[in-house]
Amino acid sequence: MNLTTDLVLCLTASIDPQGMPGVSRPDPKARETDYAECLQFYSEQFPQVQRIVFIENSGWPLDRLRHIASTCNPHRKRFEFISLRCNDFPRELGKSYGELMLMDRGLEQSELARDARYLAKLTGRNYLLNLTQILERVRREFQLLCDLRDHPLYEWLRIPACGRHADTRFIVFTPELYNRHVRGQYVRCSEALGFHAENLFYEIAKDPALASEVIPRFSVEPRYRGIAGHLNKDYGSRRERLKQVVRGAGRRIMPWLRI
Repeated sequence: MNLTTDLVLCLTASIDPQGMPGVSRPDPKARETDYAECLQFYSEQFPQVQRIVFIENSGWPLDRLRHIASTCNPHRKRFEFISLRCNDFPRELGKSYGELMLMDRGLEQSELARDARYLAKLTGRNYLLNLTQILERVRREFQLLCDLRDHPLYEWLRIPACGRHADTRFIVFTPELYNRHVRGQYVRCSEALGFHAENLFYEIAKDPALASEVIPRFSVEPRYRGIAGHLNKDYGSRRERLKQVVRGAGRRIMPWLRI
């Protein structure tokens, strides 16, 4: 199989957060620049990934991004831009509620996604430097490809953090799995209740009935850059790069320890 050519890459975006608490960069103009620069990166890199859908949920004009796709496209990729107005839900429901609702509505409208064998969701302000390396190492068919954190370390150390979740910055799935297990589930997400997209995909990945259809771990450590959606975390900082090195070593030496 050649996963890089079999998928449609879906970049999710919320340019105007409209008062969403806890976002790293609340200024829409700054966020537009982040998304524009990241879109240019995916346009110029990874020539095997030929189809990209950009889905935005705040109704922000996408002229600047369309211009980038038309003028900075050396590999002649196919782009589709979908503008939605669905970012006016109660803020206490949180970003996962908004992103999964964005995916539901955006994929319904997408022409490129309609005929896709696989869909890859990637947070649109994140640079995944080894995107094709992750994809090219997949050797079998699947319904869900994700990267689980699944360890008891935080529980042992009594640290108030979740060691059991799916990293949803980058995740790959079939349209069939999405429609069966993800579509409509955004209504379960709530910041107040502590249930997020990461918990939903963890549930799906750990479902015994789907065990043979899930690849729960990337074979290499994903190398992200950019600013996280919360806490203003810089994935290119020395601390974050060190964490990637440590996790990468653990992935090779102790693959059973999903840290």
